[in-house]
Amino acid sequence: MPNYALFDKTVFEGLPLEKWLKELNARICECIGTDARNLQIGHSYFLEKEKPIMENEKFKRIIRKDIIPLIEEY
Repeated sequence: MPNYALFDKTVFEGLPLEKWLKELNARICECIGTDARNLQIGHSYFLEKEKPIMENEKFKRIIRKDIIPLIEEY
């Protein structure tokens, strides 16, 4: 399950990653239904060497290349 606490101080252009990821996963659960708990976006997508990513460009790349295709598959 996602560990949101890892991102309590991570912000990209005014967007707090912790709150954004929680909301994204809440919407996934809302839209997908019973299997959604297992399909939530995990914290590991946003880690690099076990620490939160800090660069806006890396965040954007992860969204574009990993998260969006995954959600489209759902």
